[in-house]
Amino acid sequence: MKQPALIICAYLLLLTGCSEPMAIPNIRSVKRKVGDTQQNGDAIRKDAAIAIARADATKNQVPLGDYNTAVCRTKQAWYVIFEPAAPNHNGALKEYIIDSYNGVLLNARQVSLGRPDRAEVKAENVFVPIELSRDEIINISNRDTIEAYQSLEPYNVITCELAETWLVVYELKDTGLVGGGPQYFIDKKTGDILSKIYYQ
Repeated sequence: MKQPALIICAYLLLLTGCSEPMAIPNIRSVKRKVGDTQQNGDAIRKDAAIAIARADATKNQVPLGDYNTAVCRTKQAWYVIFEPAAPNHNGALKEYIIDSYNGVLLNARQVSLGRPDRAEVKAENVFVPIELSRDEIINISNRDTIEAYQSLEPYNVITCELAETWLVVYELKDTGLVGGGPQYFIDKKTGDILSKIYYQ
């Protein structure tokens, strides 16, 4: 199986919320065999993907007690995301990407959402905005993708609605190619890109 492409985000780290790997042992891009792969090349089940992510979190002492679980499926991978249960948090998501056919853990990382400290927001500017639609979110990510990759043609766009953000993944249509497109976490209310990574 081909290794996932390297992430290019060094110069965007502070400006865009591009996140670093979790700073604990063995939480990084890895290949790991598991025993819950279906027969005849069928995709592994959703519950199996969650179990793989939880097992890795437990092994590496990542606490998940105050997190809710969200799962998003693309053609090639399961995205298991643990979101802080408290609303309007300034914390981070924990994301596990698992190959949907052989159950290999491809990547695990902590995603800093890069939100400003809400205590610093002036009272006169506080309001409850209407959440943006899925199409509006895709338009935001499309603009950034075109700027970085020049074209949307090679990619399928997969979206996953989370509690406070949208996950938008640009997956190569041609699964025989190495690499991939960008991945975004976008605020549902403001449309701000809170985190993005570029795959080559």
